[in-house]
Amino acid sequence: HSAGGIGEVWRAFDHVLGREVALKRLKHEQAEQHDNRARFRREAQITGQLDHPGVVPVYDYVSTEDGARCFYTMRFLKGRTLAEVIHEFHAERNGELVSSRFLQLLGDFVSICNTMAFAHDRGIVHRDLKGDNVIIGDYGEVIVLDWGLAKRIDEWEATPTVTTQPSVVIDEGGIVATMQGERLGTPSFMAPEQALGMIDRIDERTDVY
Repeated sequence: HSAGGIGEVWRAFDHVLGREVALKRLKHEQAEQHDNRARFRREAQITGQLDHPGVVPVYDYVSTEDGARCFYTMRFLKGRTLAEVIHEFHAERNGELVSSRFLQLLGDFVSICNTMAFAHDRGIVHRDLKGDNVIIGDYGEVIVLDWGLAKRIDEWEATPTVTTQPSVVIDEGGIVATMQGERLGTPSFMAPEQALGMIDRIDERTDVY
């Protein structure tokens, strides 16, 4: 269905409960590295612990002893990304800004803010909040996705400031893909402290930026 830096999402079918699910698994070539397995497990844990309507529910996590197979299942979402919805809105508004669709977008934005406030209240920052990581469901759901870079603020207390140069993934539209390396995030959406690798300064305000 889709793929990211270290994981890929498949549409799957739960034969026990008779439902379609999303199965996110660690890519085979990435599973060889312990850091990737730990990051993938942390993503599943954080997503599963954020029990909020704005976060997709996680059903199960599976990992073999050797780490060769790591995956978790969650609710399969049908809809469009917030980035797609915004692009469509501007393409069709014909100079009119304030409209029912605009007010709906404001409502979606408030839903995102409420989801992030819930995460922040539990000491978790997303670090890659952008339109492509929000799904607007076919029935009004507003879901914040991809908590792969999320981290608990208290985990940084013993972490030194990182200054190493990261690698950057550039797609056809410019520097909008998630970077892999010590400075994690999407360059065009990063707060200054995140772009500079000042991990000890990252907190809730980084997501708000």
